[in-house]
Amino acid sequence: MNIAVIYFSATGNTGKIAKTISEYLKSHEDVNIEEIDITSYSSRDKEIKLDKYEGVFFGFPIYALRAPKLLRDWLKTLEGKNKMERIVLQMLWMLNQVKPIQKSVLVV
Repeated sequence: MNIAVIYFSATGNTGKIAKTISEYLKSHEDVNIEEIDITSYSSRDKEIKLDKYEGVFFGFPIYALRAPKLLRDWLKTLEGKNKMERIVLQMLWMLNQVKPIQKSVLVV
């Protein structure tokens, strides 16, 4: 199974959580993990084709009860193609921001 762990981590905290999730997933047989750090502008400018993954984890910070605007805008550019997603959040209030891609949520 191919899984993407996509994260934005300006301070490094979300990156640590993303790497922990990746390491846990790598401990399972037949799981290939690709970590994609979208912190830099140039990385968000690259197209990410989700159709090559069976599952996708998204990790990002919460500011003023929501994801930063640059991430909300970036998320709208993705096509989920009916993939299983996990949204890694730091606050439950973020749920209303990710309804278009949300299937289930892991709150940290």
